[in-house]
Amino acid sequence: MSRIAVIMTCHNRRDTTVASLRSLAASATPLNGLECTVYLTDDGSTDGTDRAVSDLGLPVVIIRGNGDLFWNRGMVRSWSTAVAQRHQFDGFLLLNDDTTLDRRALSVLLETDRLYGANAVIVGATRDPVTGNVTYGGVRRTSSWHPGRTARLSISNEPQDADAFNANCVYVPRAVYEAVGMLDPTFQHGIGDFDYGYRVKKRGKRIIVAPGTIGTCARNDATGTWRDNGVPIRRRLALLESPKGLPRRQWASFLRKHGAPFPALLAWAPTLQVLRSGRRW
Repeated sequence: MSRIAVIMTCHNRRDTTVASLRSLAASATPLNGLECTVYLTDDGSTDGTDRAVSDLGLPVVIIRGNGDLFWNRGMVRSWSTAVAQRHQFDGFLLLNDDTTLDRRALSVLLETDRLYGANAVIVGATRDPVTGNVTYGGVRRTSSWHPGRTARLSISNEPQDADAFNANCVYVPRAVYEAVGMLDPTFQHGIGDFDYGYRVKKRGKRIIVAPGTIGTCARNDATGTWRDNGVPIRRRLALLESPKGLPRRQWASFLRKHGAPFPALLAWAPTLQVLRSGRRW
């Protein structure tokens, strides 16, 4: 019997969360001897997500948040809860609640895991539900000195090595968890998955992108965010420092951890980018 803890977090997108959980159950069904338990942090949802998830009848442990955890810290809450259980999990599947898995997704991830002897993080790339283009997955570092400069790997029929990843669907074997630990709660929303990837590499483990894609997930739209040049500068600066932006202290911490020169200075670059590209206050 193999036991996997599925690590998830959500906030006020009930139907999307339910669809992801249903796809997970469908993907796990063909695998005899696999037991999946979901640890889902519901970070202050008010749309009935908890009730809808409970009604699915799946093995889901719901952890309550008050709405200020966001993605990374919500995932840490779920992961910590899973680790505290008496079960000895063989691995941890990090799954975004807006990712819909293909029926063979878990088979592909676990088959790839077996090829590397449970000593590599296995990344499942996702595709756009309309165009089929890759949206999230593994990345390669494109700069020797700036850890924030990366390029997303294209889809391949063969496993590929990566330097970091988007954690939309990522399998972390127990051996990797024991060497690296879990996501760093320093980061509130984003950054945490890339940070984890770099930490995996520093511990001498590999990051492998599984062949093909394992499901669908549309890319987040930049409209209305700090990257949107149509938004007034004052508003963009506020969005930049918000949890879903690129908060300067958290970005500086990431840069410092992963070898960037003058991290405190480099952390101001996104602010300067907003000031230079905006047209109105």
